[in-house]
Amino acid sequence: MFQHMGSTATGQGMATGSDTLTEQQRKFLTTHLGAGFSDSSDAGASDAPKDGPPPKLLPIWVTAKEATNGQISALQSALKSSGLPLFEKIADKGLHGITSGELSQMQAALMDFDGATADTRPALAAKVRTAVGAMETLLASRPIELLDRNPLIKTVTLRATLGAAVADIKRSVG
Repeated sequence: MFQHMGSTATGQGMATGSDTLTEQQRKFLTTHLGAGFSDSSDAGASDAPKDGPPPKLLPIWVTAKEATNGQISALQSALKSSGLPLFEKIADKGLHGITSGELSQMQAALMDFDGATADTRPALAAKVRTAVGAMETLLASRPIELLDRNPLIKTVTLRATLGAAVADIKRSVG
C-alpha cells in the first residue's frame, strides 16, 4: 500500500532500506486504517479469519477520503481568493464538480459490502470491483493529475491517498 504513496510523500517515518513496514508502523496503521490494512509484504494474507466475515472496507475509504477533503478545501480557498472568475467557479463545485459520481458509487458499494451476509457478499463484491474500476479510471484522469500538480496548494495527493485506499480495497475484495 505505501510504496505507491511513498513516490509522492516525503517518506518520513517509513522503514528505510526496505519495502516493508516496521512492526510499530504496522500497528499504527492497523489502528488508524482498520483491520483491512495490509502492505505489499502480506498482500496475499487476509486479516479476517477464514470462516469469519471479511474485514470492513468502508473505514479504509473514509480515512483516505477525509485526508483528501482537507486538501481540496485548502485548494478551494486558494482558488476563491485568486479573483479569477473561472477559478472561483471551479472552487464552488469542489471535487464532485469534476467527477461523474465515482466517489458516491464507491461509498455506497462499500457500505453495502460491509453489511453483506455470506449469501449476498459475492454480488456485492462485484459491485465493489465495479466501483474500484471507476475510481481507478477517475484517478488516472487529467483533471485529477492537474489537481495533484496544482501550483497553489502543494499538498494535494488525490492519486496517492485515494489510490492507495482503492488498491487496498481491491486486494481485500479480490
